[in-house]
Amino acid sequence: MTGGRFRVDDGRRDEDGRLVAVLDELADRTGLPVGDADNGHDRWRLYEAALGEAENFGLLFEVIWFEPDQNVALSVLLPVLERLPEGERARWIAQLRWEYSREYAQRYARDVALLQSAALTPLLADGEVQESWSDWLQVRLAQASPEPAVLRRLGERGRTKRIRGYASSRLAALDRAAVRGECS
Repeated sequence: MTGGRFRVDDGRRDEDGRLVAVLDELADRTGLPVGDADNGHDRWRLYEAALGEAENFGLLFEVIWFEPDQNVALSVLLPVLERLPEGERARWIAQLRWEYSREYAQRYARDVALLQSAALTPLLADGEVQESWSDWLQVRLAQASPEPAVLRRLGERGRTKRIRGYASSRLAALDRAAVRGECS
């Protein structure tokens, strides 16, 4: 970065060098070197290390706004969304400066909310509801849902062979555990 200043995609400039300051702080916290601040791979390495500690979220919130690469900004945001309370997700998504990225993050946040909801079985009454579920959500549900009705539906109508296989295997494991009197 030339003098800590660079142009971001929407024409704004990091005039006060805030991204560079955040990178320096993340480097101190993670023990990793900053590397080349112009290099998205070097920045991502720092962000990825910082994602492991919730105390870094304040800095990562800033990163999402100043990060010049929309794919890197989105890659920072998505794992954070899974760890935030549902009520805070919209504020984080608003930090993305690219409409497409915001739309993607909103869909992802909706999927995370469904994944974390108490029960999905009542939603299955709508025969089309599963069609609105992303492949990511279907995979996660097929691998971890404790709800036999959800697993049955995914085993029968999951979007991919992989999803159907995961759901069928999980349902069989739940059935075996029930026979043995275990909880899963």
